[in-house]
Amino acid sequence: MKPLSLARFLSTVVLFCGVFGSLPGATEPLQFALLAKRVDDPFFIGVAEGCA
Repeated sequence: MKPLSLARFLSTVVLFCGVFGSLPGATEPLQFALLAKRVDDPFFIGVAEGCA
């Protein structure tokens, strides 16, 4: 295989694994993580309050 077609093949495999791994039958709720550079940044303080 050419390097470009190998990269395309691998990205397609990863895409399908992600699609089939997150089928609607999953019972666990989604969880998100927020990492800020500083704890006193007003933008991230507002985001944290909104998430809470």
